[in-house]
Amino acid sequence: MIVPGKCVLLLSADEGQQLRTMTSELKELSFTVVLARNSETALRFARYSKSLSLVVIDEDSSPVTPRFLTQLRNCQAIVPVMWLSAGGAKQLSGDVQPDAMLQTPVTVPDLQKVYRKLLFESYYETDLVESITDRTAQMLAERFHAYVSPRAPFIRASSRVLDNTTAVILFSGPGITAQLVLSASLSYLKLLLERMGVAEHATLNMEARDLAGEIANQVLGDLNRYFSRHGKTLTGSPPFFVSGRSVELEFKGQRPSLVCAFDEIDKTIWVEFSYDLYDTPAPFMSLLPPPPGGTKSSDKDRQSVPAIEDGEVVFL
Repeated sequence: MIVPGKCVLLLSADEGQQLRTMTSELKELSFTVVLARNSETALRFARYSKSLSLVVIDEDSSPVTPRFLTQLRNCQAIVPVMWLSAGGAKQLSGDVQPDAMLQTPVTVPDLQKVYRKLLFESYYETDLVESITDRTAQMLAERFHAYVSPRAPFIRASSRVLDNTTAVILFSGPGITAQLVLSASLSYLKLLLERMGVAEHATLNMEARDLAGEIANQVLGDLNRYFSRHGKTLTGSPPFFVSGRSVELEFKGQRPSLVCAFDEIDKTIWVEFSYDLYDTPAPFMSLLPPPPGGTKSSDKDRQSVPAIEDGEVVFL
């Protein structure tokens, strides 16, 4: 399944063993892997995509300047960056630094360690991830007759909704702002309603939407208990709802979102969560779709960059 945002961009001109090793490991984690052979193409893809979990830069085969990192951050402000170099870890000139450096030639254990750190541990505590996956799977079965299995979580910088019925809850507490997004197909939500004994009638679509909000509130309750144990009490907004798959949620956060998928055969419930800590509370979300006939600033930025041509990037 192609998931928006579960994508790694590799900047490398060398298609040898090192690239094959990295690609194999990332595909084992079910990431879409895209190869760009030069920095200009990589920047253009990052500008257009807005759907990345990680950028890997192979300095040995594709030399780039420190300014490239600044330009990349202008395109993808919160996507993690891994820097590969024969020289190993070093301080780059300029204010922007990669999130991790790895000496080449890379080994599989080193890759696995750094991927896990960048994709999970640098942003979300292990016990928080386990709390979401384990408690949510149990709650879905007990309360909503959704007999799901949790999939391996991942992070992404993109926030396009992952299915056609989505509930969003914004919440905050002293020094913390956060958002919770729950997405599922309308057909799966209707199936759960049938299992719960709700007969089909004229308002079933609205009942399904409300069910998404109820599930989101249950997940929020578990998150609240987690943060309470760490001395933070959260207050959430009522859920608001989004229909369709083409909507992007623009969260003004400082870290990528954590995405947890819960599968029942070919049906999926997606839980996406992110939070930020502040010295003082700060606003953290902009309005969703651009107004009719309007253009978001990101769209204007893209218009100033030539489009990606066929063959410029390779999907591995």
